[in-house]
Amino acid sequence: MPDIAARKLGRLREELAFLRGHAQVPLAQWAGDGMLRRSVERALQTAIEACIDLGRHLVLVARWGEPATGREVAGALMAHGVLTEAQARLLGEMIGFRNILVHEYDVVDETAVWAVLTRHLDDLCAIGAALARGLSAAAPADGAG
Repeated sequence: MPDIAARKLGRLREELAFLRGHAQVPLAQWAGDGMLRRSVERALQTAIEACIDLGRHLVLVARWGEPATGREVAGALMAHGVLTEAQARLLGEMIGFRNILVHEYDVVDETAVWAVLTRHLDDLCAIGAALARGLSAAAPADGAG
């Protein structure tokens, strides 16, 4: 696996571990702690971005096309069996959520962030694991180190 992919996979794992450590926080505590909310928002943004980057890398290395958007990455990963249909759909939704965090930061609904943290963290972990498997399988054909 190329260094950049390994580095991004490591960062994804770090962010997911951080998020897992905060997934049990009650909503009332969550709502009252601005630093925690901002930290979780950033970790979610970074984790989703890592999934997009890793997925795009896999699609390019495997020569499955040149996706122009994150949703196209998700579609290519599903088409080639890396992600299930449900995982690709959820990754597409996570990409939309990431876009809100990045571009519409002034209207982020804190309960939506909390919901992603508490309801979809296992799904995000499963997507990360599927990407890691796909990258490992593609590594011999990659030729990069």
